[in-house]
Amino acid sequence: MKEFMVPTVIVRLAATSLLLFATAGERLPYAYFQILRWIVCGAAIFCAATAYDQKHKWWPWPFVLIALLFNPIVSFHLKRGSWQVLDIAAGVVLLISLFFVREKKVGTSG
Repeated sequence: MKEFMVPTVIVRLAATSLLLFATAGERLPYAYFQILRWIVCGAAIFCAATAYDQKHKWWPWPFVLIALLFNPIVSFHLKRGSWQVLDIAAGVVLLISLFFVREKKVGTSG
């Protein structure tokens, strides 16, 4: 029986990369930030569900906060500097969570 890890690690690394790229100082098109909101919000919801499923007591909450801040439906309008701080903070939370919120191994037949 082969085992593999559920891909929240990949999701968190991708979201973190996009968040940190947004703070690089370059003027990016507005569409980048719209896509960023969808990806980060989705990643945060996925990670919150994973943390909750694994019975973590407080790890779901930072993910829920990130999902609320980056939700693409009802967006917050903040200055660029404020968003850069939030982008870095969310990226750091997602990176730190890699060490504490780990996926359960899922078995496959074969």
